[in-house]
Amino acid sequence: MKRILSLALCVLMLALTVSTLASCTKEQGSASFVSVEINPAIELTVDAESKVVSVYAANEDASVLLYEQTGIVGADVEDAIEKITALAIELGYLDESNQVVGTTVSSEDGTWAQTLQEKINTRITATAKDAGLTVKTDMEGAYSLLRQLEAFKAKYPDNTAVQQLSVSKFKLALSASENGEMTLESAVELDDKALIELVSTTHKQIEVFATEVYAKAKQQAFALYDELAGIAVDGVYGEFYVKNLLAHPTTCWYGHTYQMYKTTARGFDAIADALVFVDNTKNYKLSDAEAATVMNALGLAADERALIEDGEGNVTLESVYAYADKTLKNTAAAAEAEAMKAELDAALDQIETVATAEIRALVAEHRDEIEAAVATAEEAMNYVLALLPETAKTALEAQNAEYDRAVAELLTAFETGEASQAKMRECANTMERLAEEMLTKIKADLSESELAEVEESIQSRESVLNGYRATMEQTIAAAEQTVKEQLAKLRAERAAA
Repeated sequence: MKRILSLALCVLMLALTVSTLASCTKEQGSASFVSVEINPAIELTVDAESKVVSVYAANEDASVLLYEQTGIVGADVEDAIEKITALAIELGYLDESNQVVGTTVSSEDGTWAQTLQEKINTRITATAKDAGLTVKTDMEGAYSLLRQLEAFKAKYPDNTAVQQLSVSKFKLALSASENGEMTLESAVELDDKALIELVSTTHKQIEVFATEVYAKAKQQAFALYDELAGIAVDGVYGEFYVKNLLAHPTTCWYGHTYQMYKTTARGFDAIADALVFVDNTKNYKLSDAEAATVMNALGLAADERALIEDGEGNVTLESVYAYADKTLKNTAAAAEAEAMKAELDAALDQIETVATAEIRALVAEHRDEIEAAVATAEEAMNYVLALLPETAKTALEAQNAEYDRAVAELLTAFETGEASQAKMRECANTMERLAEEMLTKIKADLSESELAEVEESIQSRESVLNGYRATMEQTIAAAEQTVKEQLAKLRAERAAA
């Protein structure tokens, strides 16, 4: 019996030893952000176990490469990188004329970021070698990224944090700010962990096939639905309080105040969504003369214009940068590359000055919408004020102080030319928060039976909302079908080339 027990203990100890050794050999990392610039430009977020949490197509070529591809999210990051590299070779993005892949990795653990980057770079070169292609990896940052970083540092020469930004941290902050939820200035103040969480959340909300055409169609359809839904529902509380004025003489302003905040939030969000396609110089379409200047800087002949065009045949700053990034990283002669950069910098400086002025003008066009929304809100408030006793008026004015301040700051931004999608979104978020705080007060003020009555009013309008929702979904489905057909076509063309 003792011999059997002794043998069992030995087996148990051996099992524990093997388990311990296995756990020791597995590296524990930290959440990371990985950017791969081939062109295509692809972004990944990775968890501490090196599993891919999200993948994002950062440009049209990336949408083509990732179209209908599975097995990336959830995979080990090295396996995901191998698949992306193999697809890039299969579709002709990586070939003899494009043999350099740019990579950046960010993580709250700097040592792990370096380790992960080495693993990724090794997997890229090994995958290419297996396909008979010699590929190099570059960690210095693409031309377009470095240009943006230099401009950002030049804008804030006295900001120590900005001046110390690394290429990888700037790339992460840039990605976090591109969804328009926050400014780049706010993003660079956050640590890597917070930024990676933000980017990962945003990536998960964006379909891999979501080209700009699809995103615009979806935004327009949703904005219309949201506006109609708001008209149908947001006023319910205000209507209830007017109808029951005598029962709530000191709080009768709650309902209209909630409606004001909620309606303003919806309106500002809609403007912010629309500015996604305006408030970014990369979407600027070059004139023929501007395109010719860029082509001359890049050493392209007149009949080579297609090289700097996007999938729709337009020359945009994004399509120019995509070509320049690829060309400059593959230019072996340093002197030749520097000369090309200098000439291209001069051309792009002029073009981006024009683009920025045009964008500001387009953004400024939305000031009228904002002033109209504010005027409507003030009209509603004046109506409520006329019904209130002095004590309630004082409470209402105090409640609206933050609303007034946020609107004033936004209008000042328009006056100074600093208005942007991110500022619109920040103001919309303030309004949404105020609305939620007001709704909490309403729920505390009304009895259970009164709340049930309000809920019944909301539900009675549900059939109307269902009709609006169905129209929105049909519009989005049609846009999805169109963009998928386009991506399938582009992918088939690349595979056949």
